[in-house]
Amino acid sequence: KAWQKGVRDLLRSLQRPRYVATGLLPEFQQLDARHAFIKNHQLPGYEKPEWKEKPMSEQLTEYAELMARDPAGDGGELNR
Repeated sequence: KAWQKGVRDLLRSLQRPRYVATGLLPEFQQLDARHAFIKNHQLPGYEKPEWKEKPMSEQLTEYAELMARDPAGDGGELNR
């Protein structure tokens, strides 16, 4: 359990933007469903109330920035 807590934020940063953005999963086929997920699942570094107050345009920008980031350097942190 301790290792899961240790990599929780990193995994959220790596996974959430990717599986939401693709729309490959049935629950993310509709744009409204993707937006609802983004609104209800804050990114690391935010508390839920703080995240929900941000406009959707800012939330989408943050998700896009995570998608654009090269995840290659994060492997070492996961393998500790």
